[in-house]
Amino acid sequence: MLRNILAVIVGYIAMAILVGGGLAVAYLILGTEGAYKPGSYEVTGTWIAAMITVGIVAALAGGITCAKLSSHSKGAVMGLMAVVVALSVVDFAMRSARPELSPEEQIRTGEVAMSEAPARAVSPIWFSVANPIIGVVGIMLGATLVCPGRGNPVGGGGSED
Repeated sequence: MLRNILAVIVGYIAMAILVGGGLAVAYLILGTEGAYKPGSYEVTGTWIAAMITVGIVAALAGGITCAKLSSHSKGAVMGLMAVVVALSVVDFAMRSARPELSPEEQIRTGEVAMSEAPARAVSPIWFSVANPIIGVVGIMLGATLVCPGRGNPVGGGGSED
């Protein structure tokens, strides 16, 4: 059981590192103007595509990591999926509860520092729903890559708990 818990934690850490690093690289490449629509903090379609791409890669890596470390435990992989969904719900709740910006604060002028960008970004609501789905599917596919077998995300040997 301890091995499964460790696998979930390490799998999530791997995902967090890849998301943070991947989005930092994407922001360096796209810059402020590529990440935000002109004069606002609303993200562009290009930035959403970058977030989806980075999210898929991170979820695949998280699923692979979790499955390998847990000796192909279905319970560990499901635990990682549950963590992703739970944290996505918390993130959505926090974003929903943040105070509405005044009209002056909604106008973006000039460059936005990489450290400030995530707090200012305004993503469409559908992305808040899609993000945990992307994570869960990516984790499942990643686990399947290292544990192929009869369509089971963690088929092959190992513990089922």
